[in-house]
Amino acid sequence: MEEFNPREIDWCALGTVLDKPKFDPAIALQRKKIELAKKYLALKQEGLALYEALPLGEEFHKCNAIWRCVGDSNRAGKSLVSYVESARAAAGCDPYEKYPKYNGYAMFVGLKLDHIGQMFRGMFRPGLFKKIRDERTGLWRAVRWDRDNPKVLQEYDEAYREKWVDAPPLIPDRLIKHIDWETSGEVPRHVSLHNGWKMLFLSALGTPEQGAHYNLVQFDEEMPNPEFYVEAHRGLTRLHETWQQRPKAIWSATSQVANVELAELRDRAEREPDSDFVRRFTFLIEDNPYVSPEAKREFKEGLSEEDQLTRYHGIPSSQVRRIYPKYNPMGNSEDGTGHGCEPFDIDPTQYTRYVIVDPSVRHCATLFVAVDPLEQYATIYDGFDLSGATSTLWAAEVKEREKGHKFELIIFDQQMGKESQIGREKTTVAREYFKSVVEAGIQIRQQGPLQGFFPGCNDVDARTQSLLRLMEVRGSGPFEGTSKLRVMRGILPELDKQIRRAQTDPKNPTKRLKNPKVPCDYLDCAEYAASSPLLYYPIEKISKEVVPPVVAHFKEKQMKKRRRQQAEMRRISR
Repeated sequence: MEEFNPREIDWCALGTVLDKPKFDPAIALQRKKIELAKKYLALKQEGLALYEALPLGEEFHKCNAIWRCVGDSNRAGKSLVSYVESARAAAGCDPYEKYPKYNGYAMFVGLKLDHIGQMFRGMFRPGLFKKIRDERTGLWRAVRWDRDNPKVLQEYDEAYREKWVDAPPLIPDRLIKHIDWETSGEVPRHVSLHNGWKMLFLSALGTPEQGAHYNLVQFDEEMPNPEFYVEAHRGLTRLHETWQQRPKAIWSATSQVANVELAELRDRAEREPDSDFVRRFTFLIEDNPYVSPEAKREFKEGLSEEDQLTRYHGIPSSQVRRIYPKYNPMGNSEDGTGHGCEPFDIDPTQYTRYVIVDPSVRHCATLFVAVDPLEQYATIYDGFDLSGATSTLWAAEVKEREKGHKFELIIFDQQMGKESQIGREKTTVAREYFKSVVEAGIQIRQQGPLQGFFPGCNDVDARTQSLLRLMEVRGSGPFEGTSKLRVMRGILPELDKQIRRAQTDPKNPTKRLKNPKVPCDYLDCAEYAASSPLLYYPIEKISKEVVPPVVAHFKEKQMKKRRRQQAEMRRISR
């Protein structure tokens, strides 16, 4: 059929042409042109066709990273770009061709059913953004931002806000093949489109679908169940897709969310700004031209000072409520710019060495701290975390680091140390660990009251303050301009992560937030060390002849216990 241009239609003479009584090929062609022109104009008025992205939004749409984290303040436009990206993918009309046009599979996860309904309405109902009739052509178009200043609207659009109306849905009814509803007309479960794309909607309070392969995953707000991230990451593994159309995920969340997996992605995005795996996009209400200055001011003034930092300025809550905000392992301890230093070998003949232990059922974190003769630094130089390990394996790890000279003392988690071993009522955790110390031949110069260990401080607030003081840059004195805490850079990245993530509980700002999904074993060890007097003492070599009194006493008690058991066995056998 002959190609046509809608502008070639003589709209004024249309009535006269259609009124001709006899069939005329010219009339049939004109009618066909009219029908196609109407369809063309209708398509140009659909939501995705009207949408115009802000500069940062366009950068988001172009991005081909596997994970895209979108934040951070409220009313900043993060939902708009996320829903448009997902709708383009499902409709097969992404302008950058990052997704297959047919037979794709997408998973959308919201915190609750209300969040799922919100995601559905964002893509399938009108009103996600506003449109206005153009002052020149009279045709509908999206409300536009000023091309010279993206933070404000075009003068005409700003002046006639009363003419704004809801834009059509991003995914129109003509593309929908079938919808299976969770709750009728409000919350969907499955949506099938005519191009073969399937869209699965799930609540984060449930369980993820197992074994599926996804072309797109979108998370909205917090994911309390970490299995969703794990399953999404597995389902995004590229199978037959090209590099350009490899599976992708979007995580849209406000800055007050303290989700562990999201924090991991944000941290990696900051460390690797050019990464193909994850990119972070920060949208702020201050930069959103579609929110009026008056509305921005009212929104800001209605928030507390802390909420302004997170909900308005977009600073993540993990930074606002950080307990150790000045901790900086990348800065140099020598010039006071941080707490880090390049790794070097600790000479056991020159440094007093301390061992700090925080055992638990799942982990056994241990830190090693060295103090120089001038007591200028307390240097964290080594450590390990054994998962599901026994006291014997822990002692073997410590023995390997002995290097022919005694450790000064071992600090042990006081609360856990007093716990009874399961199935062994008369044996505590501390006793079991000290027994392994003796059996491994580890010699310590000072023995404490907790079965030979020194108890770690149980007062969380007190030891937090101790670690903060250890991090402070000293004023007057011989070590002015430096902090006593020094950490060998890159030795224990998990310790750095735990210190950075330590934050106060939003429900009780005086307490540290306890999250079972976030380990804090290394951090506890660092706090135990800080709340103990880290001093320099003369170094002693390991002596094979001289047995410390506490060790001799321990061995004697063990021998007597074995003798009693043997005597009891002989009595029973008779």
